[in-house]
Amino acid sequence: MTLGDQVLKTLMHCADLSNPTKPLYIYRQWADRIMEEFFLQGDLEREQGLDISPMCDRNNASVEQSQVDNISAIKACLNVITSK
Repeated sequence: MTLGDQVLKTLMHCADLSNPTKPLYIYRQWADRIMEEFFLQGDLEREQGLDISPMCDRNNASVEQSQVDNISAIKACLNVITSK
């Protein structure tokens, strides 16, 4: 992956981080929508006998921890890009 690709990918993730800066009712709507998208992916993975991706298991996921993990992953990407 080129540096430009890494920057674009990271910027897309950073856009996800903007949701907590919005009014709570908007933030919660988007958090609920993205978690449902993740859960649907996990449901398909379970049906196909695949390992369920992180944050995608509706039976074991914590929405709150998923938000923290997402922010941590974006922070790690930013650290890699800014260290180059």
